[in-house]
Amino acid sequence: MTTLPSMSEFTGAQVVLPGSQPLSATINFFTQLGFKVQAIVPADDPAMAVLSGHGVTLRLDGNADVPPGHLRLLTADDTARPAVTAPNGTVVEFAPANPPLVLPALDDRFVLTRMEGGDAAFHEGRAGMRYRDLIPGRLGGRFIASHILIPTGGPVGDYVHYHHVRFQMIYCYRGWVKVAYEDQGEPMTLTEGDCFLQPSTIRHQVLEASDRMQVIEVGCPAVHETWGDPEMPLPTGALLPQRGYGADGHRFVHHRAADATWAPWRLDGYEARDLGIGAAMDGVAGARVVRPMGTGVPIPVAARHAAEFVFTFVLDGGITLQRGDDAPVRLGEGDSFTMPAHTDYAQRPHGEPPVAGRHPPRRSAGGLNALQASRICRTAPSHSMLSWVIGSTTSCTWQHPASANRRSASAIWSGDPARGGDDFVGSPMALPVPHGTCT
Repeated sequence: MTTLPSMSEFTGAQVVLPGSQPLSATINFFTQLGFKVQAIVPADDPAMAVLSGHGVTLRLDGNADVPPGHLRLLTADDTARPAVTAPNGTVVEFAPANPPLVLPALDDRFVLTRMEGGDAAFHEGRAGMRYRDLIPGRLGGRFIASHILIPTGGPVGDYVHYHHVRFQMIYCYRGWVKVAYEDQGEPMTLTEGDCFLQPSTIRHQVLEASDRMQVIEVGCPAVHETWGDPEMPLPTGALLPQRGYGADGHRFVHHRAADATWAPWRLDGYEARDLGIGAAMDGVAGARVVRPMGTGVPIPVAARHAAEFVFTFVLDGGITLQRGDDAPVRLGEGDSFTMPAHTDYAQRPHGEPPVAGRHPPRRSAGGLNALQASRICRTAPSHSMLSWVIGSTTSCTWQHPASANRRSASAIWSGDPARGGDDFVGSPMALPVPHGTCT
């Protein structure tokens, strides 16, 4: 293996490009694009010149046997400009520095992902983190959901960075992680049940994590740019909780499960805590944790939605899910699904324990949060689920055949908080297939 020199030995960097005859033709070309001449050798018959500009240093060398290269200059606007070619053959293209976010067409479909294979289900990702893809195919590239694992706790080899996204939400599933955010005060710790909303372009850095730290990250679009910002120190020393970020002006959210208020949900037998995502995103998206309340088992509900994106991750316990006339399937901790719009489906909790060895270890140094403690105290079948909804509708409301005030069903979705989350149509039903025949 080649031994690289120490970084302390470096004083700069140059991109070597071929020269031209005469070299002055190429020099003049680049100076018209805003580059400045730093050096030229020899003065009476130039064969090499060094130019700098736009954060790049070019070395034009008439004696260098190198390809002509391709240079990309970033512009302040979105005006389309054709590429140009320098006398030495270097192609220069022009591209907007901040292009508008392009959302791929939605391939709306049902995707069920199981928590199988333990740590082998995760692959290596950025900064030593390990990723499990929760939406294979990513609905045509529109959305991504990842189960992220840091196996060994301690300092994280991250750097200050930001994302160009429509949204990105992070829910702490197990353990804890310490993160610094731009203009949001001192570094903060996300513990089990807590949630961050990271608006587009907010600078942040993962600092430290517990052993077996796990988060669920949901974002749009699936493929997006991540940029480093080595010039920004974090924390910045400012605390601006109402600051808007990115083109949409969305706000940062740090939802703390320990301080959250659980309230009866719109359906009898359930309670929920809102993660504050809807208010910070002006109704574009919503997220809630929903669980059964008391010792009774909620009645199954038939439902359908007209939202752009509905994703659910089973946090604790398990459910039985049925789509239309399909056979019901059982989902346990760590399983997840997306439900396409205008699809009839039903779900109910089931109390069967998860299969031994199927899931990563559940506990870490962070201890139990309120959600998990309540689960342990229950004697009836229990589950808790995390659900994201994107793209609220304006006409769908809950419909119950018994009366307008009856709320005895088990759909768990959240919607636009400004309209109370009325994104779904639902009515009570009984699952026709016996519980013991589920797959």
